[in-house]
Amino acid sequence: MQEDIHTLMVRFLDGETTLEEERRLYAFFQREDVPEDLKDYQEMFRGFASIAPKQDCQKREAKRIPLWIRVASIAAACLLAVSLIGYTLYNNHTAIPQENRLKVQKPNPQPREEPKMVAEVKEEVKAEAKIIAEGKKEVGKKVEVKAEEEVTAEKNVEKTKVVEAEEKVMPTAIYASNETTDSTYQAPSRMDEFIAKFASYNEVKPVAQSCLQAKDTTVVIAAYVFPDTKELNVFGRLLQAACWYDDSTPGYHLNFSHLQFFFELKDERKGLKYLWIADRIDGKILLYSTHSPIGTAVSSECYQGLRDELMHVNSKATHQL
Repeated sequence: MQEDIHTLMVRFLDGETTLEEERRLYAFFQREDVPEDLKDYQEMFRGFASIAPKQDCQKREAKRIPLWIRVASIAAACLLAVSLIGYTLYNNHTAIPQENRLKVQKPNPQPREEPKMVAEVKEEVKAEAKIIAEGKKEVGKKVEVKAEEEVTAEKNVEKTKVVEAEEKVMPTAIYASNETTDSTYQAPSRMDEFIAKFASYNEVKPVAQSCLQAKDTTVVIAAYVFPDTKELNVFGRLLQAACWYDDSTPGYHLNFSHLQFFFELKDERKGLKYLWIADRIDGKILLYSTHSPIGTAVSSECYQGLRDELMHVNSKATHQL
């Protein structure tokens, strides 16, 4: 069993596991009797288990009876009822008492006229039937037009699918390899892209501070303040994104705990070094990132200032309460 878990872990970190295999890993690390050599991975897989996607239930639309069928049924029922009424009235009008039947001579057959009311109803039914027939043709035309519109709409949906996926769907992970010409190259900039999309989806704007405008224009700094909620699970998202990078990536250094996330990478192709730090501070999470040319000294003054300011604001609010 343990050898099987080791194999699944290797395949998981290489991005080759199926959903069922990932569920097995999550279930294994939920246990309390995890072997000592695997306890370092227990918190990581528990974090993954808490953000695993769930299936959405599909709604089924109830079938409806077309309008023209209902109208035709009502018209037919009306015609039948009127015919029965006319037939009854006619029989009552021509009925002869039993004692006088022998004295009556059989009249010459004359064409029977329908009661005026029955004739008028029949004409109305014919007119309604004509309207129904014309309406059916019109409905058929509208159905064809609607079908064409639906096809056009489906094509438009396909064209905008990528945009909707980027703007509306919660980003759950990234693929570090973004150049098909060289699958071994893992671009650190993909981590910054993931963080920006994650913040945008949750309507968290970048922190606007003067210290973020570095004196050295080659140093790029960004910071966000997220609410520390179970629904956002910021640490879990960051850890999931970091795990897409192979630990042999240049400058790879990952360290995390319940209170802090620290991740470093180097992009030797572009000559840049990257750093991401996240800190839990009194119900909030400060996420700070920077990248600069390799060898450039980057001061921690801005990060420390943002951290101190956030702690001071929270402390001041606590005293006011």
